[in-house]
Amino acid sequence: MKKGYLLYAVAALIGVAIWVAIVEISGKREAWDSDIYFSVGMTVACVASFVLGLIEPERPWRWGALPFAIPAILTARLGAFVATNRRASS
Repeated sequence: MKKGYLLYAVAALIGVAIWVAIVEISGKREAWDSDIYFSVGMTVACVASFVLGLIEPERPWRWGALPFAIPAILTARLGAFVATNRRASS
């Protein structure tokens, strides 16, 4: 597996883990409804993005965006994958 794909997966998992952990800890329905999201969750995401930027400095913006934009990015990539495979099999 290429390092880039692994880092994308790590960034995605970090975003999901932050969201789920804050929902569980705070008891709120949405993570951003909790003050913990802004004080702890954002800090963890920024530290993780910093580390990912150290590991892969090319296009560092993606490491900052992925933990927060995970659902939309993943579903868009899935849609592109399905479309590409449909076209290839037609």
